[in-house]
Amino acid sequence: MRIVPVGITYLVRHAFRSDIHVAFGPPIEVAEEVAAAGDEAQAVRALTTRIGDALRELAVHVEKTEDERLIAQVTAIVVGIRADGGLDAGGQSPAERTALVRRVVDAYRWFAEVEPARTQELRERLERFMEEREALGLGGEKPALQHRGERRLPLRGTPRIAVLVAAAPLAGFGLLTSVVPHAMLRLLMQPLRLSTDRVALFKLLAGAVIFAAAYAVETVAVARLFGVVPAVVFGVSLVPAALFARRYLIETRLHRLQIRSLGAWRTQGRLEALRSERRALAEALTELRVRYLDHVVQRSRS
Repeated sequence: MRIVPVGITYLVRHAFRSDIHVAFGPPIEVAEEVAAAGDEAQAVRALTTRIGDALRELAVHVEKTEDERLIAQVTAIVVGIRADGGLDAGGQSPAERTALVRRVVDAYRWFAEVEPARTQELRERLERFMEEREALGLGGEKPALQHRGERRLPLRGTPRIAVLVAAAPLAGFGLLTSVVPHAMLRLLMQPLRLSTDRVALFKLLAGAVIFAAAYAVETVAVARLFGVVPAVVFGVSLVPAALFARRYLIETRLHRLQIRSLGAWRTQGRLEALRSERRALAEALTELRVRYLDHVVQRSRS
C-alpha cells in the first residue's frame, strides 16, 4: 500500500473559479514505515508525521491565520518588484506564484529569527498600510495570494485596444443581464458575515439559485416581448455572455473597482501618502529580498 501526498494551494480561496496549484509528492511506502517502527502505535505516529511533513513541503503553510494577510500583501509588493525588474512578463502561473509565496514565507521566518525587532517594525508598517487601504476602499479585506486572472491576453498597443473595443458590446450585454443577480448575491452575503473558507461555497450554491432565477425571469420577459425563438437564443447566450463579461473586466482591470473606492479620489492627500508608503515598503522589501537570496545561496553551499 502506498500513500501519495497531494498539496493544494488556493491562491484566492474565498473566490469561486480562482486559480489553484496542485502538487504531488513521492509515494510513501506504508509497509516500510510499519517495518521500521517498533509497534503499531509508533508506526501510526511515524506515518502521520511523514505525511504531515510531505504536505507542508507541497503546499503553502502559514502557521498563524493572522499572518495570511501579511504574507499576501508582501507577495503582492514583491510581484511589483519583480515586474519592475523585467521578470514574469505576462503574469505568473499558479505554480510560479505558489513557489514565490513559499519563498516569502521562508524569508519571513528567517528574518524573524535574524532580526526580530526589525521584523516586528516592518510587520506593524504593513498592517497600518493594509488598514489604510481598506479604509480608502482599495481592498485588503481578504487574504489573496494572487489576483484573479493576472495572466492576461498577450496583446499590446493598438491591437489590444481594437480587441477591447470590438468586444465591448458583448461584454456590455453580459454585464447588463448579470448585474441584478450579482447585486442580489452581494446584498445577501453582507449580513451573514461568512468566514473566508465559506465564501466560495456560498457563492457557488446561492449564486446558482439566484442567477438561474434571474435568467429565467429575463428569458420569460424576452419571450413575451419578442417571441419564443429570440427568447431561446437569449437564454442560451446568458451564461457565455456573463463569463465573457467577467473575462473582459479582468482584461481591463475594472474587476478591482469597488463603489467605496470612488471616495478615495476625494482624499488625494491620503491616497498619495499611501502610494508613498508602498514605495517605501517596496524599497525595504527589496533590500531584504537581496539579503534573503544571499542567505539561500550560502545555505545551498553549506
